[in-house]
Amino acid sequence: MKNRKIVLWIALMIAVIVTANAQQYDPESDFKAELMEGGKSVRITAYRGEKWTVRIPPQIQGIPVTHIGKNAFNNCESLTEVNIPDSVTNIEERAFLDCVRLNSVIIPDSVTSIGNLAFGYCNSLKKVTISNSVISIGELAFVRCLNLISVIIPKSVTSIGEGAFASCTSLTAITVDNDNSEYNAVNGVLYNKDKNVLHTYPAGKKGNFTIPNGVITIGKNAFYGCNINSVTIPNSVTTIEEEAFAQSSLNRVNIPNSITSIMRHAFYYCEKLTSITIPNSVTSIEESTFADCTKLNSVTLPNSITRIGDNAFNCCHSLNSITIPNSVTNIGEYAFANCSSLKSVTFQGTINWGSFADNAFNYSGNLRENFYELNPTKGTPSTYRTSNPGENAKWWDINGR
Repeated sequence: MKNRKIVLWIALMIAVIVTANAQQYDPESDFKAELMEGGKSVRITAYRGEKWTVRIPPQIQGIPVTHIGKNAFNNCESLTEVNIPDSVTNIEERAFLDCVRLNSVIIPDSVTSIGNLAFGYCNSLKKVTISNSVISIGELAFVRCLNLISVIIPKSVTSIGEGAFASCTSLTAITVDNDNSEYNAVNGVLYNKDKNVLHTYPAGKKGNFTIPNGVITIGKNAFYGCNINSVTIPNSVTTIEEEAFAQSSLNRVNIPNSITSIMRHAFYYCEKLTSITIPNSVTSIEESTFADCTKLNSVTLPNSITRIGDNAFNCCHSLNSITIPNSVTNIGEYAFANCSSLKSVTFQGTINWGSFADNAFNYSGNLRENFYELNPTKGTPSTYRTSNPGENAKWWDINGR
């Protein structure tokens, strides 16, 4: 009878423990956790303590801790050091996001995956040791770790997400193990193994840079937040991906005729960029491509452009004039909005007002707020002029000059 009671008690305890998504609290270590894999492993889901140094236990209630869960240490402002046991295999997304005082972390040999934004905005983190067991490093995993000075990619890593080391302004070089099968580093710049994709330019590497011939793609976030003056792009490059140069200190860049695609936000918030010439090989200016380039005062658009996307030049406060080629058939919402110095917009060729957003030029210099009101049937001679009256005006100067 006694043995039967013990068995029933054990069964009851197991049933309680393995309840789906059940949260267990460890008062001694201030961890919250949940069971995984039918009770075979534990995920740390939250830390409620205020200790400077935290040792994550290898087990909770005798069950191995294998995952540091999403947001588990998010915004733990007192945390300066964390010791991760070798039972852990996964550091999930945002696990240590915004741990602004965290300055030391050793990733043990058991870890295979570092999630998106896992250590993002850990401003005090100076060095991270990535073990030979790590296979994947997620997008923005170490973004804006402002004091990070050293990154060594081991041979085990086969996947590095876009922007993994973006805006790490103290990072001047990335090193890759020679035996790595997927990645390569040349003079501290990270490429794929074939060196035809530029993955990451270290944000703390200053001066001017010439991209090597043979590179086809400038990857997403490749120069994000970089402290760089100018970039020379070779004719081998065909694609500039999303946010490739966003928020960098870039003041000069050439875009060769080989470029066929410039993706959205590619030059977003490049506050020092003063001029840009789009080559004839490009057909579309995508969403927010040059938004918030506050010193941009010269833009040359070719006759190949058919579309200017939403917010493409929004908040380009130094832009005072723009000529829209006759190839353009669509101008998106707020494309030139908030361009406070814009005084003149010249259209070449036939104007199809129905394909232009009515807020395309909102709050821009002296231009009329409702763009549609400027068509020949509603406007007045004081608000526009045409070379030939009628709907098929050859050019327009919105300011009537």
